[in-house]
Amino acid sequence: MGSGLSTSSRAEITAKFPKAYVKAPKADKGQIPDQLVGVAGWSRDNSRRWLGAAARPPRSDWQVAKQRRRQRNPKFLLRSLIKIRKAIDEAEASPGFFESDTVAHCWPSLTGEFARTRNLTDAHIGWCSPEPCATTPTPASSASRKRR
Repeated sequence: MGSGLSTSSRAEITAKFPKAYVKAPKADKGQIPDQLVGVAGWSRDNSRRWLGAAARPPRSDWQVAKQRRRQRNPKFLLRSLIKIRKAIDEAEASPGFFESDTVAHCWPSLTGEFARTRNLTDAHIGWCSPEPCATTPTPASSASRKRR
């Protein structure tokens, strides 16, 4: 049941109704939706819902929804950006192409001090070179050394 008006023109015409609806006494609040039905071509229930929503102040969850959404955890982005080579992938055609990864020998958590190694692997010939890396002491381990 439309009136042939565009949404923007309906919004302009009906902009005065919420203010009048809020200021009106209870007896007149029943007549304002009838006027809105005649002007906008909406049903009475729809106009009553629209007036009620326009009259009440925005709730906090609406205000939060207007803010920009939080970015996703970077691990999801990294998963899509970093190409992981698998054993079934095609190896490079000539030697000299290295893949490098860092391994933390810390079994099961990263707390405390532990060894790290950097592994260089030639994908063509399978040559592997593990090299030790310098470990950075954690603040907790430095504090425990000072207490001794």
